[in-house]
Amino acid sequence: MKIQEFVFNIRIGDLLSNIRLEGRNAKLLIYISGTLILAGAAAALYTLIAGHGSFAVDNTVPWGVLIAAYAFFVSSVGCCFVGSLESVFRVESYKAVTTRALFLAILIVVVGMLIIFVELGMPFRIFIQYLISPNLKSPIWWMGFNYLVYLVFITLEYYAIENGKERLIKTAGVLAFIAALIAHSTVGSVFGLLQARPFWYGPYMPIDFILHAWILGFSIMLLIASIYKKFNVDKKLTDNMWKLLAVLLIVNFFFAFWKIITGVYASDPAKSAAALSIVAGPLSVLFWLFEIILGTILPVILFLNPRYHTRKWMFVASAMSILGMLFTKINGVYAGLIVPIEAIDRERPLYHELSFSFTETIIVLGAIASVVLVYAYFEKYYFETNNVPLSKSASKTK
Repeated sequence: MKIQEFVFNIRIGDLLSNIRLEGRNAKLLIYISGTLILAGAAAALYTLIAGHGSFAVDNTVPWGVLIAAYAFFVSSVGCCFVGSLESVFRVESYKAVTTRALFLAILIVVVGMLIIFVELGMPFRIFIQYLISPNLKSPIWWMGFNYLVYLVFITLEYYAIENGKERLIKTAGVLAFIAALIAHSTVGSVFGLLQARPFWYGPYMPIDFILHAWILGFSIMLLIASIYKKFNVDKKLTDNMWKLLAVLLIVNFFFAFWKIITGVYASDPAKSAAALSIVAGPLSVLFWLFEIILGTILPVILFLNPRYHTRKWMFVASAMSILGMLFTKINGVYAGLIVPIEAIDRERPLYHELSFSFTETIIVLGAIASVVLVYAYFEKYYFETNNVPLSKSASKTK
């Protein structure tokens, strides 16, 4: 059965009957995820009435958790990069993850677009203004356009794999990979071109977003491989993914270290204050505990030690890596915002208040829960039922 047929044949009654047949752990996942999704949807609808008044943002800190969550979600689309290792670079061992990687990329980019849609406050204007009065000089306009193109190409690649169209797989795979590089670097440029925010301004941000996409892509695929025993992935492949992810985390730490060091000693007091807010200011706990210890050091230790190359530790290490990336986005967004734009005292910098609203938090949790629940459903009732451990091209070579 093709995935489009599976989607159109889903019935509410079947969903409810499937819940009754699930085990205790699966029911718990369904109930918690379902509750968060409903709460997130209610919070999103509330924002259509209250606008940005429901968020912890104002004229001094105009962006908040939803922007950080959007940055996290669009970087998570790096699953496409993992899938491209087979379709573009012909690394045969990665055939085992191509199909699921592309499906996840499609799912995550759609949810990410919904998050930024809600963050706009008056989102329905986008359908008119985006088309009739586009600002082609705006990186935000190009960000939206490039992600739409990206979504088209990864969807086309998934269609080609589903239908065994070998030539189209290669063409769509290359186009999706190029579109991914452009899309991730463009969203990085939204931050990197803001001269008024010295901590963001410069060439680091586009590179950061591409690197984070690779890290999240490998982390998510390892997390899934650790959860689903029927996800037929060879141990040599997972070991290879562990090592690559460890290297990427070390490279990311290297970039973060020098970005902060150059920031602390920058001649611009605003940039220096922003860097200090991460290592010794209001963001320091989030940085040292979640981004460095849990998100980098512990996963690298687990990844590089063969003794921990088990399914249980794979889950722990990849989950910590994903959590670390989430707080990397939160720290990166807020560090650029909580420093006042006006002149500040280098020796005693003052910061705007750092706060998260309940509405924003629930929307983010609902978005994460929607990805988890939708993927879990498709994994069990589509991928496993239709025996899709490999791409079509891979199955022919078995």
